[in-house]
Amino acid sequence: MLVLSQVPATAGAPSPSLVVPMAMPDHPEIDRTPLDRDLDRDPALRAAFAIVYYNKQEFLQSLHKVIEQVSYNPAEELKIDESCASSTPFKSAIIGGMDDLLCQVDVASAERADNGTSEVYFLADDAGQRKVVFKPAVDAETERAAINEQAAYLLDRGLAGVPKTALGSVKLGAENEETFGSAQAFVPGEDATDYGANVFAKDDVHRIGVLDARILNRDRHAGNLMMTQDKRLVPIDHALSFPDVNGGELADVSSEVFFYPQAKEPFSEELLAEIAAINVDEDLDLLQDAGVAEESQLGVWMSTVLLQKAAAKGKTLFEIGSMLVRPGDRTQPSVLETLSAEAMAQGTEQFFEAFNNLVDAALV
Repeated sequence: MLVLSQVPATAGAPSPSLVVPMAMPDHPEIDRTPLDRDLDRDPALRAAFAIVYYNKQEFLQSLHKVIEQVSYNPAEELKIDESCASSTPFKSAIIGGMDDLLCQVDVASAERADNGTSEVYFLADDAGQRKVVFKPAVDAETERAAINEQAAYLLDRGLAGVPKTALGSVKLGAENEETFGSAQAFVPGEDATDYGANVFAKDDVHRIGVLDARILNRDRHAGNLMMTQDKRLVPIDHALSFPDVNGGELADVSSEVFFYPQAKEPFSEELLAEIAAINVDEDLDLLQDAGVAEESQLGVWMSTVLLQKAAAKGKTLFEIGSMLVRPGDRTQPSVLETLSAEAMAQGTEQFFEAFNNLVDAALV
């Protein structure tokens, strides 16, 4: 099995620091989540959460302890909203990076969504306005989904507008059980299913397509694109992203956005500059800290290399997406799968250099 920790760094390869786990001190005063299971994940993933249902003084003491000892993530620091703590000390769910929204919600009145496929809750404020979408993680599959949801937000860095997303626990249900999962800022609007693709803004399509290329989305369709009142497209639902390169999941990469009419138009100069500025080493460090598996990080490295090289050569989103997705009836491998297999066949020591060269040849 090829994982990044087994591959020496070469020119154009991820930095060795990517595979060094973050050393974190134990925090006996913080209740740990069900993530403390057979997989020994990065402690920072757990220690960065503080869910407190005590009075204001205990709330602030506990949260300050977390902030003093934990760097939550590279994207933004955890803040303390003392006004929130004092106004709703018994019903607020505070999650690292989401406290500005979650301090407004009443978890006791969580509303389960009727989507028929997965367990999803809407968390509303005292006025009944939805503020947060919470997705519980109850097993290995949904824990991975929660990690992917947050990782997509962090990796996006605002380029495509993924709503703010974080991990943590809230107390749900009649038994008031603490439940770990992902929390995402609620986006008012409606899904894009009832809209024709022609009405979508070109820049929105391009930016979401760039995101899907980077995270190798396996489930992008109009149903997980939100159309806001000002007619912006907002991407949500990224659980099925970051495929396992060694587990055959590259075969499942799928994004309708790659094939919208706008995808055949050239990228703007602004977006080309943003693509060129992506620092894949920083992205991989970020994903490592977020708990994304190394086999999935390798996919991000490959897709980013391909994206940046292809965009620099004037390729459109349609052309780039066509290299990531299996053609036709999907029985034949994608260009990305083929390039990956050919590079791996040259051995782990040569993989990164070989992949770079193979991408260059494919883009001639």
